[in-house]
Amino acid sequence: MTDRDFNIELAGEVFRIKAIYDCAFEFCRDYLTEKPESATITISQSDIDFERETGNKNDLDIPKDYPDSYLELLAIYRKVATVMPERDVLLIHGSAFSFDGNGILLLADSGVGKSTHASLWQKTFGGRVVMINDDKPLIKAGKDGAYIYGTPWSGKNGINTNTKAPLKVMCEIVRSETGRTYVEDTDDSERWKILTQQTFKGASAGSAAKTLELTDRLLENVPVKRVYCALNDVSAVEAYEGLKGLLDQSER
Repeated sequence: MTDRDFNIELAGEVFRIKAIYDCAFEFCRDYLTEKPESATITISQSDIDFERETGNKNDLDIPKDYPDSYLELLAIYRKVATVMPERDVLLIHGSAFSFDGNGILLLADSGVGKSTHASLWQKTFGGRVVMINDDKPLIKAGKDGAYIYGTPWSGKNGINTNTKAPLKVMCEIVRSETGRTYVEDTDDSERWKILTQQTFKGASAGSAAKTLELTDRLLENVPVKRVYCALNDVSAVEAYEGLKGLLDQSER
């Protein structure tokens, strides 16, 4: 193992990472493993250039002097996420945490309040809450349920833990206009839209097709609720009251 050639374990899968820059090793430190790899991710300069070009096409306005070492981290995760569906694993844009050992995933576009709502749970319930990943967790979609996993790719706040939890509920976060937080059910078409909008699908037809298959499987096993959040001091308590029937305390 070297700073540019090392193994990491993500969602129970082991990847050998062949990086260009040393900082990838430090970035992945909490996920390093000496287990044998099942796949190798090799990064080239063209992969880094692709991340810069893709970011600019998507109006992310990546500066020309933005470090290639950071873009390499994005390139690594893109390659990991592309092969994960064949291992029954999805990359989701969301904020994930466990409450008494039960996984909760918050879904919404950037800026709506996922991270804020998750932090309110942590502030309110203390050690009963463990942040898993605040931006890009992985979900292993089994035939009878799902687990959500931490990764080092966790947004600007870098909040993540190398752990997993059984995923009990997925919540679309919507800003409340009433001053209170409350939970509503969603119908089949809403659930599909909520989840597919936040799921990484990959560039190949095969990866995209497998992702959609796993999405169907996930929706069969994990409920999707809509949580209208007021983002105040009682938001977490009110959200918990609406979700507690789904949180199996036997796994505490």
